[in-house]
Amino acid sequence: QGLLRFPLNRNGNPHLTTFREGQLSKMRPRYLEEDKTVRVPITNYGNLEYYAQIEIGTPPQTFTVKINTLTPNLWVPSVKCANVSCKIHNRYNHSASSTYVANGRLVNVYSFLFSRVMYGFISEDDVKIGGVKTTRKGFAEIYEEINTQFSEVKFDGILGMALNHLIFRNTSSLVNRLLHDGSISKDMFSLYLDRSGTSRNGGELILGGSNPKHYSGELNKVPVVGTA
Repeated sequence: QGLLRFPLNRNGNPHLTTFREGQLSKMRPRYLEEDKTVRVPITNYGNLEYYAQIEIGTPPQTFTVKINTLTPNLWVPSVKCANVSCKIHNRYNHSASSTYVANGRLVNVYSFLFSRVMYGFISEDDVKIGGVKTTRKGFAEIYEEINTQFSEVKFDGILGMALNHLIFRNTSSLVNRLLHDGSISKDMFSLYLDRSGTSRNGGELILGGSNPKHYSGELNKVPVVGTA
């Protein structure tokens, strides 16, 4: 009965926000509680974008990913992407990972942020977040990104948290993978934003449940009518 909790960090003026080399790599789980909850700092950029750090492969390759509720998919740039916008980001090299499993199925990835289609292929490898690892997680390696806007963003890829109706075929979302592995007890996540918080404690992304410390009363469930 695991519950993963991820603190979100709240920064102030986005124009004053800077990302120093190695800043995210210094963020580590603060403690491990008896109920297996794990809290991992996440960077908040101007109260608009939230970044987490994940590791892919063996040895681990580190990526900064934007938390996105518009897609359930995970994607990162591939070392095979020769576009200038890719080269300035961390790129995944499956040849350097001993746990990589080839798939190779081509996928078109629509970017809601850039309103463009990117081109990639499916790969499988170990993915680790907050000290918890899931094996053979399917994700997209982006090999062509033609939008120059990608060179201006602070993140390398996308960590999708949406419903599974848009998931890449024959893959599972990160939440479902953690549920399957027994790392979390429920197929759900919740988000708490502390508007009065500091840059070190701006809220939590909680995988597998919710934190009753952040609300009073009972949570009401509303049926989902359908998916778009």
